[in-house]
Amino acid sequence: MTGAITMDEHVHRAITAGLRLRGEDVVTAQEDERRKTDDDLLLDRGQDVVLEVLIGGERIESYSGARPFPSALFLGYRGNKPYHVVAAFDAAQARVYVITAYEPSLAVFESDYRTRRK
Repeated sequence: MTGAITMDEHVHRAITAGLRLRGEDVVTAQEDERRKTDDDLLLDRGQDVVLEVLIGGERIESYSGARPFPSALFLGYRGNKPYHVVAAFDAAQARVYVITAYEPSLAVFESDYRTRRK
């Protein structure tokens, strides 16, 4: 896993360009030679990291007022690479919904990857 944000081939190129302008590491399905690859295969590539962060990571922010379900930001590492995962929790159905997963940027977070820059 490279840690880059993998963009599906249907994501508008302006979104990809905007993320790159912010300094995000983005790779499109075309650049990754995954054009027309089944979405399930693309998702499987990041699933292990997401599970590791949710199971063994640290909750660094809580969003208890989020709707429709409370959610939280988790920090975890794979090797030396930090990852953030935001997930929502539906206690009634015993389900977890992954909202996003990414490598945190030092432009947004301090070097501990827990503290947001002011």
